[in-house]
Amino acid sequence: MKLGDILVEAKLTEADFQKVPARMIERYRDIDEVFAFRELRKSGDVVFGYQLIRGVLAAHATGGSFCVLCDERRPDLIEDWYSVMRAVRSCVLRCRLQLLTWQELSGALPKPLQKFIATKYGITRRFDARTIGHFFNFSGPYKTQFNEMCRIPPWLVKLVRREHPGDSYRSPLGEEDPSLSREKTL
Repeated sequence: MKLGDILVEAKLTEADFQKVPARMIERYRDIDEVFAFRELRKSGDVVFGYQLIRGVLAAHATGGSFCVLCDERRPDLIEDWYSVMRAVRSCVLRCRLQLLTWQELSGALPKPLQKFIATKYGITRRFDARTIGHFFNFSGPYKTQFNEMCRIPPWLVKLVRREHPGDSYRSPLGEEDPSLSREKTL
């Protein structure tokens, strides 16, 4: 799924991120540039996290970001994601890779949808949408570059605005962000 410049791999009921023979992955363009291939999780000639690897390669090719959306009650999926991230050579690309759980996202969803996913899947809000907006803050000598690379995705900004229409927000750089101000509406 693509939302703006962010690619999303969403897992709700699927068992894993698929596995394939190494020869299938080795044929992808830029695989050696993007990944330390020997660091990817393998068993014999089978590589795990195929969908994740393709998503990272797509983010690299487009210059966009890649976000994995999964259930926080599935630590195996989260560990699969982090094992793929660890194999990414470029720290610039790694900064464009994100993890968001359904529980985190749930707080920013409309109430009827929150109720539906709570009833059907047992997913309840972990914290409110304002916390997600602060999730991407960073300080230090590379603050400007980091925050530009890890800016809040536009689709998430819309969800935050919808959940808290009267609030104003600061950008990751600390300035008042007009795109998040209370005067703006969906």
